[in-house]
Amino acid sequence: HKEGIGEDERFDTILYRKRLVTGNPHDNEEPMYRFHSKDDLPNDAPEFAKGLHHVLNHSPTFTGKRLCVISTEGGHCTLGEGYVKWMERGEAVRVDEFETETQWREALEEHFGVVLRR
Repeated sequence: HKEGIGEDERFDTILYRKRLVTGNPHDNEEPMYRFHSKDDLPNDAPEFAKGLHHVLNHSPTFTGKRLCVISTEGGHCTLGEGYVKWMERGEAVRVDEFETETQWREALEEHFGVVLRR
């Protein structure tokens, strides 16, 4: 953040996620992203590069496992280890599970249009 500006002043928007573990969505609400809604940061800005490097190299979301997510008309589709899950309005509407690397690669190609070379 900029010198002399506190976190509360730098960011005017916080996005939260809800983890429905206990059944009470308020018990598991956590902040995920903070940003200023009027930011117009160029892609080659040092602040952008530093933030992207940190997220891609140190965030457990991106370093601990394979993950592919794509937006859909009603929500998003996630390919994780052993499953493909479709979410709409915070609810899982379909989950396909599988066990093999071949099935994972087939799901990646079918749902995301990505083919990985061996």
